Amino acid sequence: MLGLAGVPSTLQFIGMIFMPESPRWLSKEGDEVKARGIMYNIYKPQCLEPAINQLNKEVEQLKIET
Repeated sequence: MLGLAGVPSTLQFIGMIFMPESPRWLSKEGDEVKARGIMYNIYKPQCLEPAINQLNKEVEQLKIET
């Protein structure tokens, strides 16, 4: 029974290895190129520029708040 609890956590750990970094975090850290690359994989081409503009606004707001 105790071993069954390890199965979901092991699957989650393996899934986390392949998860990309957050574009918001990358932008906040100054790695715009990598953030844009990840967003290119996530968003449709027609939605990419508005999403990047929104991300830039959020990052600027975070910089002001902290």
